[in-house]
Amino acid sequence: MVRSSGKRGAIELSMNTIIIVVIGITILTLGLRWIYGIFEDLNDRTTTIGELSEEQIRGLFEDPDDMIYIESSTPNIKKGKELSMKAIIRNIYSEKHKFKYAIEAEEKTNQNAVRWYKKEFELTSGDGWNDIMIFYSKMLPLGSHSFRIVATCIDCKQKE
Repeated sequence: MVRSSGKRGAIELSMNTIIIVVIGITILTLGLRWIYGIFEDLNDRTTTIGELSEEQIRGLFEDPDDMIYIESSTPNIKKGKELSMKAIIRNIYSEKHKFKYAIEAEEKTNQNAVRWYKKEFELTSGDGWNDIMIFYSKMLPLGSHSFRIVATCIDCKQKE
């Protein structure tokens, strides 16, 4: 007696196994590719954050040619809110000098939108002095507004 039905079952079982293995490998490959994509994106973001951090650290601790350093040159603020900004003024001269600074609005109507404390301060060569400026947006009309920080060395000799 020949039993042909037993052999057919074994072939069907091996075909199902092959199909399940192929589907499993496909899903595993797609899953690994997806996870690889997530970690690649995280790596790119980490690199970008590292570069920005190094740039800010260099700006704070190195000896740049600029007398004034501002953390953000183009901040955004919502209407009715206030914004605090930190500015650092450095003595780029070789001796100890007295300095003062002022914040000027590009438009005269915006002069009341910023509050700061003017005072004179003395810095040795390479030292920095920082201050917090507060901008009030409820006093400004909608739109873009520009302000300028002007640092002045009080006892420096003027070049003519």
